[in-house]
Amino acid sequence: MKKLLPLCLLCLMFTCLTLDAKADYQMPSSAFRMSHIEEAKAEAALKGKAISLIYTHEHTDCGLNMDASLNAAQWLNHKTVVVYVNCNSETNALPENVQKALESPEVFYNGRQVVPQIVIVDPKLSQIFAVIPYSNNLFQHTQLMKNAMKKIPSYFSKNNE
Repeated sequence: MKKLLPLCLLCLMFTCLTLDAKADYQMPSSAFRMSHIEEAKAEAALKGKAISLIYTHEHTDCGLNMDASLNAAQWLNHKTVVVYVNCNSETNALPENVQKALESPEVFYNGRQVVPQIVIVDPKLSQIFAVIPYSNNLFQHTQLMKNAMKKIPSYFSKNNE
């Protein structure tokens, strides 16, 4: 019992120290930044792929946000060109149709607008194929992405195989 108490105190101390830590992360290097959106559009057009705009932020204290964002980037990278959009500073750089999609009722989670949100568009950013809301359930989030991929016209699917 005497040995167990110090171990429990050490675990408690470690937990308390990590509670305030930021869960900063970086999107995969394969993801484009909004500052390189023209390159992403060109690559998408060249490869016949749609573009997935992942609207989130890398500087967060929410591990759920981090997991959902990274899962989306990894999963969607195989079928689309992924672009990271910083929700704190790059909203105004998005076309109006994408901004409106990010405000649609389907992106609200428990009555709140939370990130990540994903908008899948054509290479010109003019046609929205799907909007994927946040889900804190990894299985459900993956299902939402799979369902969204079915909404992409077959032209993109054929060129993406």
